Amino acid sequence: MFVLSITIKQYKMELTTKFRELEKKYSIEIDTIPWKYLCSMNEYYDDFEDAKDFESYFEELEESTYQIECIYYSNAMKYLTEHDNSLSESLEIASEMGYEVEDLNSELLATLLMQRKELEALYDAKDDLEDLYNEFIEYKKQVQKEYEQ
Repeated sequence: MFVLSITIKQYKMELTTKFRELEKKYSIEIDTIPWKYLCSMNEYYDDFEDAKDFESYFEELEESTYQIECIYYSNAMKYLTEHDNSLSESLEIASEMGYEVEDLNSELLATLLMQRKELEALYDAKDDLEDLYNEFIEYKKQVQKEYEQ
């Protein structure tokens, strides 16, 4: 049992590293590690039922992009200057989302742009995320199988 625990922990660390490398490769800011969405870090004994299919997992990642927020005027201006100096992209996003001109400010525009860029990065990484997620599911099945014995 001790050897199994070490193996499980090592494999979980390897998977964590793979997810972190994927986040870095695609410049993804949100946390993509599935066990954050499925169970706590110490729950190796969970029923496998808590594992979601990839589409459900990906939907949760999509939703988490809307939690990204740019706060403080100076941060917003810096971000907009670096990523949308003309404000054309951020104003287009605001228009698509139904915002009125009087509702706009630099923090909102920067937030909308940050969220859009994060969502685009997530979609760019979708195939790689699915492969890695499937690897995670196999890991989860193996853990469940080992603990049932």
